[in-house]
Amino acid sequence: MLRMATAWAVGGCLLSVGAGCSHLLEARSIAQFTEELGRGDLDGLKSSTSPEFERKALRRPDAIDDLKILKLPTEKPTVVQVEDRSETEKRVVVEVGESGRKLLYKLVRDEGSGRWVVDDIYVRQKQDGVIATRSVTQQMDLLLTAREFLHAWRQGSRNDVLGVATQEFGQALGELPPPYLESLTRRVAGESAERKSQPEATVDHDVAIVTIPRRAGKLVVTCRTEEGQWKVADVAVESRTPGERLPSARGQAAALVAAVRFLDAYAAGDKQALEPLCVPKLYRGSLRAAALREFPLPDSRAALPGHELRVIGGRAEFEVAGKTKILKIGLQRPALAEVSTADGAVGDSADQSEPYRVHAVTMYELDGSQERRLSAVFTAQPVMEIFAEAFANRDLGLLRQVSTADFRERLWDRIDAAVLEDSAFDVIANAEPRVLGQNFRGALTEITVTQGERPMTYVLQDVDGELCVDDVLVPAVGRPESLKRTMETLLPVRAYGEALSRGELEWLQRSSSDDFNRLVWGQVRQVPPAAFPAIELLRLPLARIEKKGEHELLIVLGNGRRGARVTLLEQHGRRLVDDIQLVSEDQAVGLKGRLRQELAARMLAESSPRTVPPVPIDGLSAGPVHQRPISIGGPDGGRDELAPKARPSEARRTAARAGKSRIDTLRTEDFPLDEVRPTADRRSARAGFLPSVSLDPELGDVPLH
Repeated sequence: MLRMATAWAVGGCLLSVGAGCSHLLEARSIAQFTEELGRGDLDGLKSSTSPEFERKALRRPDAIDDLKILKLPTEKPTVVQVEDRSETEKRVVVEVGESGRKLLYKLVRDEGSGRWVVDDIYVRQKQDGVIATRSVTQQMDLLLTAREFLHAWRQGSRNDVLGVATQEFGQALGELPPPYLESLTRRVAGESAERKSQPEATVDHDVAIVTIPRRAGKLVVTCRTEEGQWKVADVAVESRTPGERLPSARGQAAALVAAVRFLDAYAAGDKQALEPLCVPKLYRGSLRAAALREFPLPDSRAALPGHELRVIGGRAEFEVAGKTKILKIGLQRPALAEVSTADGAVGDSADQSEPYRVHAVTMYELDGSQERRLSAVFTAQPVMEIFAEAFANRDLGLLRQVSTADFRERLWDRIDAAVLEDSAFDVIANAEPRVLGQNFRGALTEITVTQGERPMTYVLQDVDGELCVDDVLVPAVGRPESLKRTMETLLPVRAYGEALSRGELEWLQRSSSDDFNRLVWGQVRQVPPAAFPAIELLRLPLARIEKKGEHELLIVLGNGRRGARVTLLEQHGRRLVDDIQLVSEDQAVGLKGRLRQELAARMLAESSPRTVPPVPIDGLSAGPVHQRPISIGGPDGGRDELAPKARPSEARRTAARAGKSRIDTLRTEDFPLDEVRPTADRRSARAGFLPSVSLDPELGDVPLH
């Protein structure tokens, strides 16, 4: 129909005629329609239009009001062109008003009376600079559908509500229990705005958007054509009141269905019905083996009076307010990336074709004392006991399994089973924990226990319905209570000692500060023996951890008579060893300074002048000139004639040769220590990390390349 109208608009083949006697019947039919429209006579319009026009454009008593929205002209029309399409159909172009506005009428012959009646009207419209030809019956059908939607959602029956919706939207609404459907439709439709505020429609092929004013906002109704008729596909509420906003009634209905079904299945103890309604982690980790009666929830009927639902994208929150508690059920749809990829990646947009599933259930006490999650109530203590047993057995694999990803990445994945024997782990006694109390704080659950003689707190976190241990808090003096933070700080120190024992120079370079590398590790090609005393001291028990500055930590091992004090600096996004003070018999020696002095001594020794082989003179063993004996006087007190006489010019040349010592050309390769070079790849990886200097002012004229 629209294509034919467009063809007319661009100049299709039409028969041009005047408004003569041969077309009086067509002109009379159009004139009668125009007169009835001007009077607002609905019955008169029905008598001058076809049954199809009446069904689409005049089916409601208030259709006249919507015809006025289209602003059809009511002036006397003049027929300018007529096209006989068939014996029962004509296309007639008319002009109205002084402006000569043109309209195209489609006339059909009435089967009963044989009269020509109006079947449709095509009007050129300009919006946002775009000119298009619109069908009046199509526009009227759309506006009347919006009227019928409002009537059905405000005061119509269940069948009326489902009748104006598309098949897909109607199916989502039909799954709701009647009380919940009525609650949803009343909330969406709201109260009418003043009658003078009329709907506005935008049509694009088979999709249309109708905006309907309402008090403190507006409704945005999305319509689609199904079997040639407009149906409501979704509704959004835009409001100046935040609590009344609703991005999608279709999404609201889908989330409501999931929440209602979950409550009823839970109340009935039907675990088979619960499984598809929950995310896998919540069901397998908490509900499958739980005694549901120990934590009762209201069924859907009891929840109806105080329920609220908020939907944001692929997430929703169903809330039920009671006298002393508030129940919140978190729902979510799978992300598109999660559905489409095999590696479990999660995308930002939800898959609208997938149903909502429950991922968290939380009970809030109104006094703020507790936030109990369903997963924590059923599984917190069993998970804590599994963790404690795994730690007692030094079962690293099980510890990783029952810990959060953060706990694994920062501690368990960085060690092997042997490290669990470190004395720093002795803060957790090998004993069965006795529960003193539990504190539920939403996603976090804290279980306070005594284990052995020591009190401690296990911190567990809910991850998509599955509870995992995230940390162990142990009261301590001089170091963090957090086992995770303590061990994360201590592990680099332990690893540093192991690297020293194995002579792993490249690892030491990567784990040391810029200054330590510049003065020591960047100057050698193997670990100097002078560093070996630090190995045993770095294995001593942890005494304390002190924060010395914004980017500096001090790790103290052992005690005041024997131990090590390790300084860690924050550089390049990591904590790096800057120095180690070796403590023995109340004396402390810095490892960096000690190694630097040894390097300087070796370099100076290598740079000293070479001796000249002695040359025999008159049977005497002559050494270097400055070593040969020189007599001040003979037996008679005179001068020793065998003593050579140095000429001034020769003395200057000798001094010049001595001044040009090997210190000017000394290289790191000349050290006896240097036997193994780092690989080419490792050396290139250090480029830009170790400063390249020619002279170190702290070592005088010793060149450090």
